Amino acid sequence: MAIHIMTTETSHLTRVRRLACLALCAGFVGSAFAKPVPANLGNGLDKLVESNIALKTSATAREDAARFDGYATQEAAAYAREAISAEDGRFMVVITLNGLVPFEQLNGSLVANLGSLEVTATDAKYKGVGIIEGWVSVDDVPALAQTPGVRGVFLELKPQLAGVKATRGRSAQ
Repeated sequence: MAIHIMTTETSHLTRVRRLACLALCAGFVGSAFAKPVPANLGNGLDKLVESNIALKTSATAREDAARFDGYATQEAAAYAREAISAEDGRFMVVITLNGLVPFEQLNGSLVANLGSLEVTATDAKYKGVGIIEGWVSVDDVPALAQTPGVRGVFLELKPQLAGVKATRGRSAQ
């Protein structure tokens, strides 16, 4: 009986070790192949990047673009309509930092390495790590988001004025 218990425990440990090895191997494989759409994009910026990649790699997406204002999906087109954008196709983004790279060094590196990035405002003291606002091409967003020191990149959306009524010549009291 003791031999049977030992065999069962050994078998269980072997399965646990195999599962741990598989999980570890999967982690290495996953990190070796970076995701084309970084996980740290917000306010629909991920949908614009997905659309951009699809348009470059899929004939079907290019055909759909005629139906969706030049985007691969209706969702991406909706975010693009709600976003603050420039005539040259760039979008306004807010770049949050994680403090692992000094603010001035990171700001300079982003401007030097991302040709489309035009910084419009910075606050080096924001939450103790800094924040950057600027215009950027969707083509440069993945590299921007994966830059060491960047916590996240968020699409700036147009302000919503729902519920505000004009007073037409009357002064507010």
